[in-house]
Amino acid sequence: MILWMLMAQEFELHENGFIYDAPTMMALQAIVASEQEAFEACEQDLVFRGRSQSLGRYAEFQMTEEDGRAMFDRLSSGQSDWNSMIEENRFALIQIYSDVLLLDESSETSSALSIIGALAESVYFEVQESRGLHFWSYNAGIFKIVELNRPFVNPVMHEKYGRLIQYVDCMVDPETAIIMTRSLPSTPITLAREQLGQMIGLIRPNLEAIADHNLRREKAAAWQERFWARVDELSDDQAFTALVAQACAEAIASGLDDETLEGIVARTLPSESLLQLKRSYQVIGGCSMDTRPRTHALEIAKLAAQTRKWDIFLRAHLDIMNDNFDRMSDGSYAWGPRQTYLAELEYLDIHVLDLILGTNLSIDSKNHHYTASPGRLGRTMTESMDRQLFETHVVSAINDKQLDPWNRVRFLYLYGSYVFQLGSDSFGLIEDLKDRFDTLPHYLQSLISILQKELAGEM
Repeated sequence: MILWMLMAQEFELHENGFIYDAPTMMALQAIVASEQEAFEACEQDLVFRGRSQSLGRYAEFQMTEEDGRAMFDRLSSGQSDWNSMIEENRFALIQIYSDVLLLDESSETSSALSIIGALAESVYFEVQESRGLHFWSYNAGIFKIVELNRPFVNPVMHEKYGRLIQYVDCMVDPETAIIMTRSLPSTPITLAREQLGQMIGLIRPNLEAIADHNLRREKAAAWQERFWARVDELSDDQAFTALVAQACAEAIASGLDDETLEGIVARTLPSESLLQLKRSYQVIGGCSMDTRPRTHALEIAKLAAQTRKWDIFLRAHLDIMNDNFDRMSDGSYAWGPRQTYLAELEYLDIHVLDLILGTNLSIDSKNHHYTASPGRLGRTMTESMDRQLFETHVVSAINDKQLDPWNRVRFLYLYGSYVFQLGSDSFGLIEDLKDRFDTLPHYLQSLISILQKELAGEM
């Protein structure tokens, strides 16, 4: 059963081969042309900054917290330097990384770092104390020390990368959210919904009491047919329509997820009302096989396209493409059927390569920029018509000293995902990368070595 679900087409395709019908695609093309013109006319000297980052060293020792703090005191006060500290404590040394990328993950309530280039996954470092360029953390007999080469900075993005960011922000309004924010009432308002049931005037049969499965399905289908026929009869009744509008407004205010009410709204009110209703609540997947978050986003995308709400449409479609949803759990076996639907965007004449490269760029969190997962983007670009150009741009970014270290790492992650999705015949692209650029910083060379081992099945 699970195998059949994994092999099945995720979403229904229309005669044009897309998940949106021909009239919708034509209307979207016209909007894209207008958006492209707006981008060409917009201000070009905007300044964007990367995430707070630095380069440095990282080491772990097996020792007591007391001994570790004494070692840290000598280092941070200048009584000892890094190499002397390593030599003096070599018998307690577990591991050392002499060139790593560090991201400042601190918030108003905690101080933390992410260490990139030490292991396949980034190392989360919860700072217990910092002095100048030095940080320490201790847990379960392991004392960890970080030394920065220089203070954390938010590097200014080079103009050519800033232009990619600007293109994304022009096409995907940073201030637009798919799910509307709201203040939840203490108890959901249901008065109008109750009155709708009374006006429809049908009593739902007790289907749960029917033991025979086939008979229960037959009775359920008959009930659904009667119910929706009754709704259609009432759809021209002004009193009924006003009541539906009130129930819809109540549901939007309280964030209620009501499939039956959505069906009534779809038959009674303009599409804008149904779009607002679907945007009033978030769907969180219960498990890997729960398709509801993606289906919900597709419904929003279709309604946004029909009502010419471009910002909502593109953000919803990008969420589908990037599989950007919350789930309680998510096993990799379920990733395969979640298609990217890149072809829809390519047909619309969007500058897809600029969009992909721009969403891969990570900038200062104070800027509301749509940032996608490099892993998902890599899969997306295996389906692109511009694969060769994509490879050229990504390899250039990895080797570009004008690009900040964190974004160079993200482009390497993107390239690794892309190569993995292409299959074993393309794994040599990673080897070529290492051979062509033997002057890459050590943190990138370390990650390339890790990628090679992962592709070879050694990790």
